[in-house]
Amino acid sequence: MSIPYHLALVWHFLLSEILLRHDGDIEASLNYIANNLEQGESQPLGIDGQQIQLKEQQLLTKLELLTATAALRRIDLVLFAELLRDCQMSWEVLFRQYVGKNVLNFFRQDHGYKEGTYIKVWADGREDNEHLVEIMQAVDAKADNVADLFYQGLSERYPG
Repeated sequence: MSIPYHLALVWHFLLSEILLRHDGDIEASLNYIANNLEQGESQPLGIDGQQIQLKEQQLLTKLELLTATAALRRIDLVLFAELLRDCQMSWEVLFRQYVGKNVLNFFRQDHGYKEGTYIKVWADGREDNEHLVEIMQAVDAKADNVADLFYQGLSERYPG
């Protein structure tokens, strides 16, 4: 799996932590995200007594810094945004991947994943993730019902 795929997983945990820290208040969480990105854009990352200019760092160093900030229970969205940029991944693509993976998890549960009856490799020999990628590319991520459209696309292809 690629780094961009893993960034969607990291985003899941970052977003969950932000929501937890704001007691589930979505508006407060959105304000936190916007403010963190806006205010921190030109600021160096302070860690271990050093001031690190993120734009000057290599991808591997940024990944190490992400690990370090996680270990310190810190959320640095500017660092995350830099990782997105380095991977040539837009926030829209991140959103699409995040929602798509979430929908796939629900789809699997709804179709017997816990019971062991879910079919992960579909009739054409491709895994559900591969079908999801095609569906995500065909659906407008700005649609109000994007999650429903992803789910519908999976339903139409599922052999079970």
